[in-house]
Amino acid sequence: MKKAEALTLLEELGLPEHIIQHSIAVSEKAMEIAKQIQAAGHPIDLETVEIGALLHDIGRIKERGIPHAAAGGRILREHGLPEVIARIAETHSLNAFHPGSIEEKIVCYADKIIKGTQEMSVDDRFDIWMRRYGKSQLLISAKANVLKIEKELSELLTDG
Repeated sequence: MKKAEALTLLEELGLPEHIIQHSIAVSEKAMEIAKQIQAAGHPIDLETVEIGALLHDIGRIKERGIPHAAAGGRILREHGLPEVIARIAETHSLNAFHPGSIEEKIVCYADKIIKGTQEMSVDDRFDIWMRRYGKSQLLISAKANVLKIEKELSELLTDG
């Protein structure tokens, strides 16, 4: 699948425009990170990163909040997309926090530092969530996981 096809799928399924714009911003940030890691000598499937990032929130057509990640994985499988793309949708959410592949980690991280279409730090992003939803164990744990991913990605940039 190419970028234009992914965007067409989002539009055909009726994903709201602001979520499509968020997905584009996440994809751009994820690709920036992926290309830097690749340039440091690590193998990265750039197409998987780009398409996975564009489609990571597709589950929002059926679910709001945390359950959208699992819904996204189901929708992507129903549309015949590869398992690697479905897993990106499933592993980017706060509760399904088990990104395993480097591509999953890149998209998950990019999603957490992009609010709408604006980039911000992990601390700022989680401060917003904690003010809005309370300082729950879920958010505390998720923040620790995102910071761990941030550290892993940073180390890949410096050990190439």
